[in-house]
Amino acid sequence: MQNSVLNSFYYNQLSPEEKTAYKAIKAGTTSFEKKVIIPKLSESSVERTFLAVLYDNPLIYYVVREKYNWLVYNDHIEFNIEYTCSQKDIKKFNDIIAEKMKTAIELCRGKTSYEKELLIHDWLCNNVSYNKTPPHKKYIHNVVGALVYGECVCDGFSAAFKTLMNALRIECMIVSGTAITEKDGDEEGHAWNIINIDGKYYHTDVTFDRLNHNEFCSRSYLNLSDSQIYVDHKPKPLFNYPKCSFSRCPVKILKTKQEIFGFLSNECNKKAEYSEFKLERQFEYQVFKKHFEASVTNKDKWFYQIKSYVYGDYSDSIIIIWKNK
Repeated sequence: MQNSVLNSFYYNQLSPEEKTAYKAIKAGTTSFEKKVIIPKLSESSVERTFLAVLYDNPLIYYVVREKYNWLVYNDHIEFNIEYTCSQKDIKKFNDIIAEKMKTAIELCRGKTSYEKELLIHDWLCNNVSYNKTPPHKKYIHNVVGALVYGECVCDGFSAAFKTLMNALRIECMIVSGTAITEKDGDEEGHAWNIINIDGKYYHTDVTFDRLNHNEFCSRSYLNLSDSQIYVDHKPKPLFNYPKCSFSRCPVKILKTKQEIFGFLSNECNKKAEYSEFKLERQFEYQVFKKHFEASVTNKDKWFYQIKSYVYGDYSDSIIIIWKNK
């Protein structure tokens, strides 16, 4: 897949005038210019265009998103840009990110697109921590926080996921919007991804999977459909997103006690470190807990191989931790 396809999702939604401004801002930030001349646009169009540049190009991480401004003249706008780090730091960061991209390519060599996605998703969950207040706080919203320092927030996870999937020639875009957390029920700003696997689009939220079970890598927010993700996620209406009509989440949804017990018996035989499954939304966790702890018998040998189990903070999934074999 060509770079023009991988990094032009937002660009393709702009008007001709906005596209001209997009190209000028992208070229200006790439060459570290502090002032860029763009066509005369409305305030909303300028903001929309600037966001499109950043969402399409997560490696333009060194721009201060909150502190841009512009001066309006008769026939053009002077767009002013601030930067978070020096060109020397950018080269250092880019070298580290390039190594991570090279590692991703080697890790995924010979794999299918779906297998590549699983590997990158799990690598980020296992190697990057969610942290709002690390020493390098100014980088937590971008790819540097994730791939250089290993600590970031949702913007960093989504930027890193897009960067690594694009390195593997897989179309992936950043989605900006809001999400509801299970812990407090509040809606807050959030970012995640939409990815194209084998011609179908899916939502993937690496951040929620990283937070869901703390030290365990969840996959409950991997490859969801619109109807599944929109239960607790909502994109901003600034842009249009491809329809995600299908689900390809590897985490099974179990509806009855019999299905749960059968699944756990099979998983126990695999001798995995841990297993994850989802409950149908009507099958509440407390109902599961009651059945799980009271209904097993001595013949359920898998039950005695369970070390503990954890209910997800950000989804309706459960992780079973098995005893060491």
